Amino acid sequence: MKATILAVCLITLASLLPAETIIPPGPVQGYWDVAGSPYRITGNIDVPINTTLTIGPGVEVVFQGTYKLDVLGQIISNGNAENLVYFTAQDTLNGWQSIRFTNNGNTQPPSSFHYTDFRYGKAVHGTAPLDPMNCGGAVWAVNAGTLTFEHCNFKRCKSMGDGSVIFAEESTNIVMNHCSIANCDTEWFGAICAKNGTVNIQNTEFLNNSSDVFGAAMYLYECPEVNIISCKFINSSAGAVAGIYCLYSPLVIKNSLFTGNFTETGRGGAIGVTHGTATITNCTFANNTSPMEGGAIWFNVLDIPAVITNTVFWDNLPNAISTITSTYTLSYCSMQVPQGGNTNIWGNPLFTNPNNQDFTLLPSSPCIDAGTPDVTGLNLPPVDLAGLPRIVDGNMDSIVRIDIGCYEMPAPEAMGEIAGQVIDSQSQAVAGAVITAGGLSTVTNTWGLYALALEQGTYSVTCTKQGYDPVTHENIEVSTGQTTTVNFILNSVSNSDPALIPVVTHLTSSPNPFADHTTISISLSRACSLRIEIFNLKGQKIKTLAKGNFSAGNHSLPWNGFDDQNQEAGNGIFLYRLVCERESRTQRLIKF
Repeated sequence: MKATILAVCLITLASLLPAETIIPPGPVQGYWDVAGSPYRITGNIDVPINTTLTIGPGVEVVFQGTYKLDVLGQIISNGNAENLVYFTAQDTLNGWQSIRFTNNGNTQPPSSFHYTDFRYGKAVHGTAPLDPMNCGGAVWAVNAGTLTFEHCNFKRCKSMGDGSVIFAEESTNIVMNHCSIANCDTEWFGAICAKNGTVNIQNTEFLNNSSDVFGAAMYLYECPEVNIISCKFINSSAGAVAGIYCLYSPLVIKNSLFTGNFTETGRGGAIGVTHGTATITNCTFANNTSPMEGGAIWFNVLDIPAVITNTVFWDNLPNAISTITSTYTLSYCSMQVPQGGNTNIWGNPLFTNPNNQDFTLLPSSPCIDAGTPDVTGLNLPPVDLAGLPRIVDGNMDSIVRIDIGCYEMPAPEAMGEIAGQVIDSQSQAVAGAVITAGGLSTVTNTWGLYALALEQGTYSVTCTKQGYDPVTHENIEVSTGQTTTVNFILNSVSNSDPALIPVVTHLTSSPNPFADHTTISISLSRACSLRIEIFNLKGQKIKTLAKGNFSAGNHSLPWNGFDDQNQEAGNGIFLYRLVCERESRTQRLIKF
């Protein structure tokens, strides 16, 4: 009897253990699904020629040592937004060796990766710096045809040679869209190192990557086609040319942001181009640095003059552009100091919040509607870097014209505004007071000043601040295109009734704008029942982010950009509304 009970217990326990599949060294093919995940790789494996390995959503591929996956045939990684495919290592210090394409891309069907996360790929086990085993931390490919990466993440990959993330050579073509490459390190060239193949990258972020030599984000050599569209290059560091180093190739960059990139010793804080050509359109270069010259760009022995159009340069040190035996033209650009022809402007471009990586334009920016009047031939994407329509009348002068830089000021709605000052009974400015009207709200600045845009109509306008009695002004008329002055004088709370103290003392979202996720942060003065809902600009509710009882204190609510039906909400402007007891706050979110 005891033996029977023990056997039943063991069977029950085994049924509760998570499934896993042990993959021995040798050939693999077929379909790996989540039911068998994680797949534990215990030796070098390969996909034979004329075969396919398909990996389904939610699968984890965990390398138990510094093993590699050789692909002679085809690999398809098919994650989705809710269930990524993961390639990672059991030992994150030593990592795994990478996916290595040694097939003939002309005879094998193309491989692709969708919603796939690559972590701790490390090409550091070769015998010499440029040993192939020291190149391509996550992917190594020679003569592999076209490799496609969509909605992929690459994190903490490393190489002793070229390509901390991807090494591609000899007619290997890279197509990348909506990807992220972050915190990757190479001792030589590039998170992506591409030679002799085409490179087309869109909507991709390069963040905090490093190189001991050149091109922490990208190193491109003798590539017949290079298009970098709507990308971000942030905080790249290298010995020289920290962001993109392009040699003997036609470099085309559009709608992209370069900020915080820096070199340790050489030129080109963000970009360097040697020989070849360079065409840069509607980009923003801000706060890039080099200890020599060319805080933003270094041009070296170009084949023809570089062409720079509709681009912002601000706070790049010691100067924006450096050249050696090269020339360039500037048209409709915003420069720090007067430079180029009379189509260019100079001075502060007035970014919204550059200290928080927000390089959208303030409504008073001189860059709004200051780009080229004719965009024919520029072949720009239809939306800016935040996913908003690209060419609009941003300053309401009845002329539709493109802005300078990677962000476009949205067309203002037909609205008016209320504005004024909040002071106390001693005539002292009250900072942090909340002004609410029509379900929208704003907060006074250090001087007690505020402004709040509203549609035309009649409003009740309320001012609240912890420690003061609330004040409401009724029947405030707002007219399109006009400012109505509404001032407040607050008196200290005369009793301890908690109903006089606002429940919501803090409401913000970060990052904003955002790509894949943002977090809405709230602070409550006391426990309450609240809900937070997200709406599109048509007023349609797409997501209930929170609903229930919340305690006093700070709360963080993440949103991944999906609606209540688990469908991606798309890019654009959204409104999120918090309702708590009698209080209602509405603020704006931008998803790109």
